[in-house]
Amino acid sequence: MPEARARPGGARDGSFGARGLGMGYARRMQSLLLFETQGRTTPRRWLTRVKPQRVAQRAVLGLVHRHPVRNVLLLGQPKSGSTWLRRMLCEVPGFVRWSAPSTEWWNDHPLAQRWFDSPPLGYTVTRVHSAPTPEHLALVGSLGRPAVVLFRDLRDVCVSWAYFVETSTFPMPERLRAMPVADRLDVFIEELLPRYHRWAEGWAGGPGNLVRVRYEDLVVDTAGVMRGVLDRLGLAVSEAALGRLVARHSFAARTGRTPGEQDAGCFDRKGVVGDWRAHFTRAQGERFAAVIAEFGPSSLYDYGATRGPATQAAPMACELSVTDL
Repeated sequence: MPEARARPGGARDGSFGARGLGMGYARRMQSLLLFETQGRTTPRRWLTRVKPQRVAQRAVLGLVHRHPVRNVLLLGQPKSGSTWLRRMLCEVPGFVRWSAPSTEWWNDHPLAQRWFDSPPLGYTVTRVHSAPTPEHLALVGSLGRPAVVLFRDLRDVCVSWAYFVETSTFPMPERLRAMPVADRLDVFIEELLPRYHRWAEGWAGGPGNLVRVRYEDLVVDTAGVMRGVLDRLGLAVSEAALGRLVARHSFAARTGRTPGEQDAGCFDRKGVVGDWRAHFTRAQGERFAAVIAEFGPSSLYDYGATRGPATQAAPMACELSVTDL
């Protein structure tokens, strides 16, 4: 049997059978790694993160499956639910997670055009927390394919972040870890909220190829929102497969808890919408609204409510059309 050889563009010679993967593995790794990293200048730590097994996996999946897009770019803020959405997108047959080099930093991921002009081998999902700078807006708009951006009520982001600080493996100031959750809420409102608000408004007004999704809509109708996202990306997934995908990544399936049952030390902490009402004091709610007002009203949420039900805009998931793709 002739040996399979992965080549730029997804072409191949021979077959990629089980014997070829086993006996020819070591001989192929050098060429695959060279193709994977050629012409790229990246942080030194990135070189240690290239895993040969994953490169080979993506190469094989790229030969087996055929999709209209090789890379799905997912934009989201920390603690916005983007990890959940990425997990579900990676369930599309052939797609696997690929982290851009800049994601070794926690909450600010610069993007480079070269990572998307020539995506990595196979089919990948890349989640980033990149700010809507003029350069990033122009880059995403020039991709020639849809990209997904996820929004979440920043009051719930605030609460989720306040719990995350204590157990995060990322470097966090000790003063924050030592604070009670209520005090961390104040820190977020005074120090982080302006940047988070600018992020949301910047991407909300971003280029027309963005598929805009709200976390709240995703929680209420996971299957319906995922169907809209997949259709916009041109990814064919049957209703049966979509049902299995949603069930596999439900809060109950992943944690063994029902939504609303909290585990403060778990990354998937509570799984509900509107948890801020159980944590914000009236003073914190009013201060939150005042900080938002300093930078102009939100186009996504009504942050005037301080206690009780929050009023929100109509569901926006996947509502904007993609043209000229």
